[in-house]
Amino acid sequence: MKVDGVVTQSFSLALFVARVQRGSHMILEQTCVGDAVWVPKRVEVRASAQIFLLKSLDVDRILTYSDYLPAAQDEYSVIR
Repeated sequence: MKVDGVVTQSFSLALFVARVQRGSHMILEQTCVGDAVWVPKRVEVRASAQIFLLKSLDVDRILTYSDYLPAAQDEYSVIR
């Protein structure tokens, strides 16, 4: 599954602490690891923001996730 989004209008976060600028871009890719469990595979963020209307912040990050392991099950965590 893949979601690709672009900010078309600037918006504020956390009571004007940060303002995300128009044109910011995010891509989220997820993968299925069995039994309909979806987990992040890749997140790409290219964004511009203003912090407290004083400082500009540019973010250009790519995060990748892999090597997921199944959750350990013991006799108390199994739903019967």
